[in-house]
Amino acid sequence: MFSSTRKQAQQIARQFLTGHCGLVAWWTLRHAGVLEAMAGAEDEGKALDVALHAAKTTMSAEVLLALLEYLAEAGLVAMKKDGAVLTVDGRALLDHEDGVLELIRAYQPVLDMAEHLLAKLKVYGPGNGGVGAVYRKSEYLLDSQTKRYLEEVYPAAAEMVAKHRLAHLLDITCGTGDLLIHVASHHKRVVGVGTGSDGIAVRRANAAIAKADLEKRLIAVTANPADVCTETQRTFDRIGISRQLWKEINCIVAVNFFGEYAAQKESEEGLVKVLAGVGVNFPTARLMVIEPVASARFGRNYYAPEFNLILRLARSTPWPAEKWHELFGRAGMTVMDEKALTTDGLNVFLCKVAGG
Repeated sequence: MFSSTRKQAQQIARQFLTGHCGLVAWWTLRHAGVLEAMAGAEDEGKALDVALHAAKTTMSAEVLLALLEYLAEAGLVAMKKDGAVLTVDGRALLDHEDGVLELIRAYQPVLDMAEHLLAKLKVYGPGNGGVGAVYRKSEYLLDSQTKRYLEEVYPAAAEMVAKHRLAHLLDITCGTGDLLIHVASHHKRVVGVGTGSDGIAVRRANAAIAKADLEKRLIAVTANPADVCTETQRTFDRIGISRQLWKEINCIVAVNFFGEYAAQKESEEGLVKVLAGVGVNFPTARLMVIEPVASARFGRNYYAPEFNLILRLARSTPWPAEKWHELFGRAGMTVMDEKALTTDGLNVFLCKVAGG
């Protein structure tokens, strides 16, 4: 009964997600004049050349393509070799937009989201640096991530900790402390420190740690994850982590950090530098990296199309697992254990310094 009702809930949620995100994507392109340009091209027997249209209108080609491909999944747009065209349903909606949609559009939060996407669709300034990107904010995602990760991701991390007899954890992206609390609750030998750049989330983590009666084994403090990896001495001196505790750490955990770091910095080399910093400053510790990877598993999530749109707008499209292996190798690390998960298409990589 539980699995049946849960699947039903997921199907209902999928309908809500598709409808809501579809409306936002449709209105964004409508306001930007993209749909009218597609209709005009169709009247001339042509498809809309996405790259050319983006260049002519100073739009981000990446964001424009992501929105068009999402509407293609909804059956409103068709992507062809020579460009994008409206489907019969899409043309009907454009020519005879239901008045109820106008009423819904007046709902302010939806309008705000559409305007935000419209702003991100425009390019202000030359080069890649001028391309708008919607970076994910922890305060909006922490609770959602915990709910998604509780059933599969946290148990996988706990299993790997037990398998490799890891006991002193440093979670550099601890959020509200849920992963640390889950692992410590299942393995009595585990102690740990969580860090994060969001002070509000860190306070929530400490409150949750106290509620779980784990204050003697866990603590969360505010610190930048990249600084923890590369400026370890200075950062630990500031937040009060002693050298003895530093040397006892045998597992660094990073969830959804390195992929987004590379996207924000637009630099693989910057990512490799941070990874290498872990090897230099924690030479005997293991590094547990949990990141979404490009695979068929990602599509098994009922929210896959919407999540994929978010990732593309954030310019953090997942790499395949082989790419992660390459990056770890460039940073002087090897993968000693790995587990593929269904949730968000995540992989859990456990790495060590090469030869260590």
